[in-house]
Amino acid sequence: MQYYQNIEKDSKIIASLNYDTWKNDNRSILETLPQKDIIMSFTGGKDCSIILEFLLQASNEFSFNFQTHAFLFPVHVFTTEEISKLDKYWNTKGVKINWHKLEHTDDEFELAKNNGLNPCIVCHQRKREYFLEFLNRNFKKLDSIVIIVSFTLWDLVSYSLEQLLFFNLSFNTIDTSPTLDGKIIKDRFVQTSQRFYPFLIMKEGYSIYKPLLKYNDPEITSIVQEKKIPLSSVECKYKSYRPKRLFSDCYKQMNLLFDYDKVLSFAKESLHLHDIAYYNNFTKDEFISDIL
Repeated sequence: MQYYQNIEKDSKIIASLNYDTWKNDNRSILETLPQKDIIMSFTGGKDCSIILEFLLQASNEFSFNFQTHAFLFPVHVFTTEEISKLDKYWNTKGVKINWHKLEHTDDEFELAKNNGLNPCIVCHQRKREYFLEFLNRNFKKLDSIVIIVSFTLWDLVSYSLEQLLFFNLSFNTIDTSPTLDGKIIKDRFVQTSQRFYPFLIMKEGYSIYKPLLKYNDPEITSIVQEKKIPLSSVECKYKSYRPKRLFSDCYKQMNLLFDYDKVLSFAKESLHLHDIAYYNNFTKDEFISDIL
């Protein structure tokens, strides 16, 4: 099954992503957002920045409000200058970013490395813990909450390759294979399977929304550049520990674009992707702290 295209042959695809295209692709979800408590996590990267740009336009058209929250970890990424730059731009567009300082330091990353652990796992876990505390502290009613996260189509392709390389093509079994991203392969698959679905309604009533799942990174980069949206310019010192970044570099070098429907079909047929209903078995605390 061919689920990629060559960028050089399909340059029109890169320019095809705009607000109207995105709105039409997401209309059925956007129409459900009024009267909801919409929470968006912001890092200053290209993915969440274009989501914020689109959400801002959609909130006016579909009459809903949303909150934007940034969790200042790793500490070295969020300098005073970076925060000021991003605040200045988004404040002029009417967006208030709520900046949250975590009671953790970057020393935890070096400690993780010394213990043979992936520093990125520490970062993600600390953010999940804080976010879960934030939800429990501020929202007593769950059925109105929509949590927005910024996974992309290239992320999905990378998760598919993870499974092929570490599970299907490995000499080792699940029980003896090394962990991937801090989890044994089976648990990692539970974590990544849910990311293939744009919208999940969880058993406790809250929802998970991924607005960029159908788009390739070059499409996203193109519109960010077109709109001249400022991005965080301080790179994380530990970015090389994220396998999907390495995969993304390969896609760029090979000039690849992917098709969401074909990637999803491949994952269901070849990787035996978990069904949406599978995730209704998890409580909010379990899902947000271990899977999201």
